[in-house]
Amino acid sequence: MTLGFLRKDVSIALLVPFKLTPGAIVVASVFLTLYLPCMASFMVTLRELGVKKSTLIFFMNFVAAVLFASLLHFLFGLIKW
Repeated sequence: MTLGFLRKDVSIALLVPFKLTPGAIVVASVFLTLYLPCMASFMVTLRELGVKKSTLIFFMNFVAAVLFASLLHFLFGLIKW
């Protein structure tokens, strides 16, 4: 559990060199937080739930992350930074 949290923190910290706007940082952080963080999580889900359910969960999780990040991107596009 701790390592999963650490990986997300590290991936968000790696956004710093890109000099993104505050809105872009929020959008990227939301996306990175919502999608499945690593292949190990997918493999555990695969072992526990089987191929069909795991693939569906992985796909739905990715789509939800893209949709939420896209919505935030649109909303932050309305704000002039």
